[in-house]
Amino acid sequence: MGSHVPFLLGNNGTVDGQGAVWWEKFNEKKLKKLERPYLIEIMYSDQVQISNITLINSPQWHVHPIYSRFDHFNVLNLV
Repeated sequence: MGSHVPFLLGNNGTVDGQGAVWWEKFNEKKLKKLERPYLIEIMYSDQVQISNITLINSPQWHVHPIYSRFDHFNVLNLV
């Protein structure tokens, strides 16, 4: 694992990935599956904490962890 310790604390905020345009192109077969971005990608991190945040309209995955360890998710709304 890496030495990074990311925290994503939203104070009940919202992150809008504006994914509609990506989904439209994907559904029209203009994009391959892997050409759409993730809303949040966390790589090689320890003790990740995500809390009090709403994630909406992701172009692909809302949270995409790679080789990371999460300590907690708290009040995470995925729409």
